[in-house]
Amino acid sequence: MGQPGAGSRDRQQHPPGAHRKNRSRLRVALRHQQPRARSDHDDRDRAPLPARGGARPLVIRLIATDLDNTLLAADRRPHPRSAAAIQRAVEAGITVVLASGRIGHSIRGISEILGLEGPIIACNGADAFGPAGENWMHHRLDRTSLDLVLDFAIEHEVQANVYTREEVTFLGDSEWSRRYLMRLNQSNDRHIVVPRQKDADSVRTLDVSKVIFVDDPVRIQRYRRELEPQLNPHAARVTESEPEYLEFLAASASKGTGLRLVAERLGVPMEETAAIGDFLNDIEMLEAAGLSAAVGNAIAPVQKVVDRIVGTNDEGGVGEFIESILEGAVGLQ
Repeated sequence: MGQPGAGSRDRQQHPPGAHRKNRSRLRVALRHQQPRARSDHDDRDRAPLPARGGARPLVIRLIATDLDNTLLAADRRPHPRSAAAIQRAVEAGITVVLASGRIGHSIRGISEILGLEGPIIACNGADAFGPAGENWMHHRLDRTSLDLVLDFAIEHEVQANVYTREEVTFLGDSEWSRRYLMRLNQSNDRHIVVPRQKDADSVRTLDVSKVIFVDDPVRIQRYRRELEPQLNPHAARVTESEPEYLEFLAASASKGTGLRLVAERLGVPMEETAAIGDFLNDIEMLEAAGLSAAVGNAIAPVQKVVDRIVGTNDEGGVGEFIESILEGAVGLQ
């Protein structure tokens, strides 16, 4: 997957080398690793906690996984190895949470394919839903930020897609909107997303979870450089979920926020959570989790913050990660 241009805020927050891990650690058995003490603002290379009386097994009770280019292979469907490992994890008593930039309706379609019935994290952490679809969390993008983003999209003729908890609205019809919709609905046929078409004035009245720009990666980086400084960082944040996707959310919204909320609801300590991802929008979740991994196709800034690197999404990397957790898991009954 191509990498975003240099100078993005996500990269500045994670300077090269700050979290670099020795790749030889990837071969250390999980049963001999300890949960890592995490701090949102700790940029030091985090070593395992010292064992008391020798190494003790790692216990993971919740696993959160990104979808596109992580759990999902190039065809936007779950890799068979990863799907099988998820079922084994559920049978072992581990909760598996899907965490994605997608709308909840689309994520639930993939949940059904995998036979999952637990909570989900949607819209890159702007929304979280319980097992029965109940609303657990919603971070609304404020009106001032929304107006700035929409005005910029109109002025520069950018394809902008607006997400609420229930629907996706496209501003305009373009090659990029059609390509985006094809990717979104490639995963399954039962929960396809049918976007609405509305003008900007109608969209401004919505309870918006996020706005996403879809365009060529070079232009995406230019939009970020021009628009991000205009936003109030205490109200809105900018992230990227694929090279062609630039996303605008409430400052309080992230997959990390979503993971903490879900773990609290389920009574799972953060040190007993694990997460895996591939792109900039996954970093907060990976830093929050007790154990983190990146698929082999993850971009460099993501690989630098995780505990281990596994196979690519097309090699069933999520399955490899879960299998290693199951091999080291004890005391889950």
